Amino acid sequence: MMTNQDHGFLTPQASARAARIRTFLQRHGASLATLVAVIDDVFITHAMETAQALANATSADCAEHVEAQLREVLEALECVSFDKLRRCARDFDGPELEAAVNWHGARLSTLLS
Repeated sequence: MMTNQDHGFLTPQASARAARIRTFLQRHGASLATLVAVIDDVFITHAMETAQALANATSADCAEHVEAQLREVLEALECVSFDKLRRCARDFDGPELEAAVNWHGARLSTLLS
């Protein structure tokens, strides 16, 4: 018997996950992109731009690729040193760069778990 996945259809769980990712990027993508831009790391910037482009340009069947890019963003944010955050803080429009990194990291962790 062929399943929905055998036919290339998404399972209800995969569709719901794709919708959550898309909603997250619609709500928080701009502030996350701003944060990434302030940190000024080519690797993080590329992963974020790729995630946003895939989420905006494709259907739910690319959710795995978007999720993989967001995992890269999360891993990179986890690796940013406190010294770098202090140096970048003057370019951040928000109240506290470290708090923004922690907030977005927590949201991404929850989203991707």
